[in-house]
Amino acid sequence: EGEEPERLYFDGPNPDQPQVVQRWSPDGRLVGQLGVCSGSTSHWLPDKGTALWATDVAIDGDVVYTLDRDLLQRRSGPLPDWSYWAGADAPIGQRSHLVAVAADAGHVALLDAGARSVTLLGGDGAVAHRWPLVCEGDCGVPSDIALSGAHLFVAEGSAARVRRYALDGAPTGAWSTHMTPWRIGAGPDGDLVVLGRDGWAAAYDVAGRLAGAWPLPDRAARAVDVA
Repeated sequence: EGEEPERLYFDGPNPDQPQVVQRWSPDGRLVGQLGVCSGSTSHWLPDKGTALWATDVAIDGDVVYTLDRDLLQRRSGPLPDWSYWAGADAPIGQRSHLVAVAADAGHVALLDAGARSVTLLGGDGAVAHRWPLVCEGDCGVPSDIALSGAHLFVAEGSAARVRRYALDGAPTGAWSTHMTPWRIGAGPDGDLVVLGRDGWAAAYDVAGRLAGAWPLPDRAARAVDVA
């Protein structure tokens, strides 16, 4: 009874989405893509007129995580399974600003540069651990996060350093890098690849020992991430 609500349908592989996340095969074939919504359609946004672009992405098997400065979304299909707003857990007086996400073995880790903290969530979106980034002496600005099994790594770009933690936030090591660590990526055994800002990359084992370093194919190009 009554009139049907107006419905609007879009046709095409990428209907009215401001951005997409694409999945490619190792030989360069486009396997699939997801439309990623942002901007005033989200009721989480403090500024309804500001479009928030996804700044980082992580995968764990077939699950895709997208991140903007306020919101993490988990997708196992076209629509988000759940979203997490870090601002709800930020301490009073601190403004959450998410800068990086990493995922592995059913966990997803968020680096919050605004609140200087790390949040670890399970695949169901429940917070498993949340801990502040504290250090003695020179505290570098965190620039990226990586996750591998029981190891969590935080790059400090301004201090040319990587810190290693247990999943509950207990410090387990730290070492200086041979370049400014812009982005980092962890392998299955805890090995770490560091992408520098100067056109070089380096590999370290889980203990922080240098395993190798090499120049990027085009050192003039601006590489933006490594995984």
